[in-house]
Amino acid sequence: MKLVRLLMVAAFVLLLASAASAAEITFKFAHIAPVVHADHRAALHFKAYVESKSQGRVEVSVHPAGQLGGERAMIEGVQMGTIEMGFFTAAVMTNFIPQIAVTNLPFIFPDQQTAYRVLDSEIGDKILSYFPEKGMIPLGWGENGFRDFSNSKLPIHKPEDMKALKMRSIESPLFLDSYKALGVDAVAIAWPETFTALQQKVVDGADLPYNTMALAKWLEVQQYVTLSGWVYEPMPIVANVDWFNGLPADIQQIIRDGAYEMQMVNRAMNAQDRLVTDAEAKAKGVEVVSLTAEERQAFRDKVAPVYEAWKEKIGAELVDAVVKATQK
Repeated sequence: MKLVRLLMVAAFVLLLASAASAAEITFKFAHIAPVVHADHRAALHFKAYVESKSQGRVEVSVHPAGQLGGERAMIEGVQMGTIEMGFFTAAVMTNFIPQIAVTNLPFIFPDQQTAYRVLDSEIGDKILSYFPEKGMIPLGWGENGFRDFSNSKLPIHKPEDMKALKMRSIESPLFLDSYKALGVDAVAIAWPETFTALQQKVVDGADLPYNTMALAKWLEVQQYVTLSGWVYEPMPIVANVDWFNGLPADIQQIIRDGAYEMQMVNRAMNAQDRLVTDAEAKAKGVEVVSLTAEERQAFRDKVAPVYEAWKEKIGAELVDAVVKATQK
């Protein structure tokens, strides 16, 4: 009997200790990137920052690689509050917030620094202002990066080179319209089927950020890469609006600060990963083409009709404002 009482006391003490150490707030942070990608590493940085700054009051559970569903399903989860936070590609977010499609217009940003300058300005804030009415609080800009072309047939220097290619497109009307403007035969193929389609030459090529091509093993089945930067792919960091607004003010600020830290780390990691990809591409004998300013302008001129066609969906004023800002 004495032993039983001692065991009960010990169990009670352990229970108290566990309760004392348990976080006051736990939440899920979801995204689509694989665990080796800069996006996931940045999400882990966010987790570490928030948990450290909150001194254990907050615990973040990061769910990578679509563990909680496809991007569309995860965004809906954030809207409903079944997923508290995450970051998602602009291409999929366009289904919920058409205005963010302006960031995916082909060749709208000439380089990363221009993209960062515009998104970190009042124009970026304007784009993010459409999120709360859709049930999401925007907290920053993550990124997948600039998407480049790869293929198995020839080096691409000008739009005419692409007419000989059948390209895989993501399942996005804007991307399909952009390929059509370039005179390309493009077909929408879901991500899980893309590597096999490239390997079996169902399609000749596709587009993806350069560093992600390496992670996805595309450099094993594609002989040519053109660093076109044809589409920039930001990933807004978002939280469910009711959940976030219900948090203590100090925790809200820690999460905001953590999202900013994540944004900056994500950008730095992507830049570093591109340098690593250069070495891997060289080792595999992949021919990498960097477009000259004149070559890039030829592509930009070719897709001009896409801008006009999408102004009605995005808003002409917003499109014109972003274009003007990129030219400063």
